[in-house]
Amino acid sequence: MLDRIRYFTGRHMAARDFSDADAYHRSMRLLHNRLLHGWGVACGLEVAPHQRAECGVVVQCGLALDCCGREIVVPAAVTQRIGWDKWPKTADGAARDKDYVLVLCLEYVELRIEKVPVLYSNDACSSATYEDGRVRESYALHWHAVKEADLEKYGWQPPKGCPPGTDPHACADAGAACCLDPHCPQDGCVALAVVRGDEAAPRIDTSQRRFIGQAPEHLTHICWISWTHGGYMSASQFTQVSVRFDRPLAEPKDKDDAGPVGINERTFVMQAGQQREDLDFVMFTETPHLLADRRTAVHDVVRPAQYTGQTIQVTLRCDFILDCRGNPVDGAHLRGRLPSGNGVMGGDFQSWFRVVSDDEYKRLTEASGTTGATP
Repeated sequence: MLDRIRYFTGRHMAARDFSDADAYHRSMRLLHNRLLHGWGVACGLEVAPHQRAECGVVVQCGLALDCCGREIVVPAAVTQRIGWDKWPKTADGAARDKDYVLVLCLEYVELRIEKVPVLYSNDACSSATYEDGRVRESYALHWHAVKEADLEKYGWQPPKGCPPGTDPHACADAGAACCLDPHCPQDGCVALAVVRGDEAAPRIDTSQRRFIGQAPEHLTHICWISWTHGGYMSASQFTQVSVRFDRPLAEPKDKDDAGPVGINERTFVMQAGQQREDLDFVMFTETPHLLADRRTAVHDVVRPAQYTGQTIQVTLRCDFILDCRGNPVDGAHLRGRLPSGNGVMGGDFQSWFRVVSDDEYKRLTEASGTTGATP
């Protein structure tokens, strides 16, 4: 719909004109959503087991865009029974086919509501005529049994690369689809969760569902550090460095393992050195890890006195530090201010400070009237 209504005094307007005016603005909005934002979960819509197993799962309120750019709003938390009956059986019918999983799909639905009388119609002489006066934009939740190998067809995003011999994004040619055409998953599904296991022990996975860009207030940030950026810390204080986040991080799997994500020795790094020399790693007594509150990350220090007079460079690789919603922390330390963030998930948090003797630290703090920690 590329034609706009041109209004002028004295113009005759029919129902078609009002419908076309609405269709123009709606089609442009959906095109904008799809091409500039993509499709997937925008916020919320977390899926968790219900307290009563027979009730299935609870889907929290939230918003998603489908592949056509239509907004799908779930205004309040809703309970959804797990569709175990949809799971295909093996050939002998004795058990569920292990090649399949259940996918919880969120789909856009329109409902016609609010009957109103038609003041004029061709049937007006026979009996009163009524039409639906409004369209309610709603949603539906459906379970689909999908082969594990076919999850990508439903918009699930399993980790994969492009090894030699694959060509995931060939250059466009004369026969390529237009970029304006929607590319939709099976059944127009916005996949919220994948369920494996059985009724006794269902396993709910939301780690690979599709997201679109998050508003800054929905992202997690670094909100406190135990030193002053560009400042100083006494040697006696430099036994442990702490960082706090404004939202809990994802549950750590093993604090002693430098896994692919989470707080560990690869994502929480400290280096030390003089101004014009190579930096050495600051050694720790215990692997950098997340405390029980899941909001505080700590890095312990071995023999802190040896770093007196040196500058400490702190780096948090936030591309790999995920919050409780599975989103990378917005870690950009713009202008050296907290909370961190530039409105984009991920990034490196960079900061530094100088370790000084206790006497010098006391002299500096008395002179400036400050302490070493960021408030």
